[in-house]
Amino acid sequence: MIVRPIVRVLGAAAVALFALAHGSQAQQRPPQQPQAQPQAEQPKQASPAAIALATQLLELKGAIGAFDAAIEGVITHNKGNLLQINPNLTRDIDATAQTVRAEASARRQELRGEIARGYASVFSEQELKEKINELTRYIEPMMIMLMGLLIGGVTLALLLPIFTISKVVAS
Repeated sequence: MIVRPIVRVLGAAAVALFALAHGSQAQQRPPQQPQAQPQAEQPKQASPAAIALATQLLELKGAIGAFDAAIEGVITHNKGNLLQINPNLTRDIDATAQTVRAEASARRQELRGEIARGYASVFSEQELKEKINELTRYIEPMMIMLMGLLIGGVTLALLLPIFTISKVVAS
């Protein structure tokens, strides 16, 4: 499916933007005198209902899991690069990687909320409801097929030994 790579790229971009936005606050200059130029349109504030719908949409898409993989990939990549430079630092780098993983898992809910607010500010509540309905419309047949395969497999696993025993008894 094309949705997964797109969600992963968007997720990685959101993580990078989130990190850059929060990391650069200490480097910002003090505000200058207000100018008479017209300001750009402010992004709309999302309602709590829209944020809840966006969160539900993200869960249905599996987008939150994409961020976990992206964060883990960044940690592993940087760990590998640092170990190539100095293999003697393995213990220190492993400890630092564990610390970064713990910090990332602690901020997971915050990141999830930011992404949901981003979705909710871009799409209206009605659009979010439509997207959720569309996704569930595609997921439901797949779930029914999966359940059918599961039940068929269990039934076959139960009946196959019975048929084998009946053949042995008949001969």
